[in-house]
Amino acid sequence: MSADLRGKEATKGEIAANVRAFSGMSVVGESVDKHLALRKPLAVEAGAIGHVGPGIWDATDDAGYACLKAWLLGESDAQAAQQACQGAPCERCSVGAGPAAIAS
Repeated sequence: MSADLRGKEATKGEIAANVRAFSGMSVVGESVDKHLALRKPLAVEAGAIGHVGPGIWDATDDAGYACLKAWLLGESDAQAAQQACQGAPCERCSVGAGPAAIAS
């Protein structure tokens, strides 16, 4: 990210474009658990796709994994998702409409 964009809010159009791009990482007809965005940062021992760098999440019960999975499923308003996202160690993690809601 360029230095002049750091700390600035994304526009609704930019967010929608990011969601569409992110949604393109899923495989139609596959479980959300197979989503590339969930499997890449997962530890290999927990079922990740091998990649360069360490796993971010040790297991599928990690708060960040649960938060992202709920968002992908369009369940980010559910109480369990809210709790998972609050526990996620990410300054940019927040709940909101998932890909299904934004695509419609």
